[in-house]
Amino acid sequence: RSFVHAVDTVLGGKSGTAFPVRTIPEILEKHEFHGSTDGLILLRLARKTLGSSFTFSDTRSKVDEMMKEMFNFVSSCEDSEVARGIAPLPGVLQTLKTLASERHNKGGEKVACGLVTGNVE
Repeated sequence: RSFVHAVDTVLGGKSGTAFPVRTIPEILEKHEFHGSTDGLILLRLARKTLGSSFTFSDTRSKVDEMMKEMFNFVSSCEDSEVARGIAPLPGVLQTLKTLASERHNKGGEKVACGLVTGNVE
């Protein structure tokens, strides 16, 4: 939802531009967004939407604006609204529970776990 808001606001007319708003799958092929960070998806969206007539700084400026719009959109939502429709991949919760309960050496130290994501939404 934050992608649609950001693209619509920055590239779709709310900011004075005249680009038609389409969904991510209408603009990018699956391999161009699946598994990518939000920033990379926004960069690809901006390049495809703005076309080759825009410079790197134009594209970067639009990506920066879209990142701010995504942040503002998500920040204005309640936690329950942000979480709506988001579910862990199959097996993830059980794997994390298993790792949390295991010891990684004879000294009894727990296995350190972390989540790294480049996604805003």
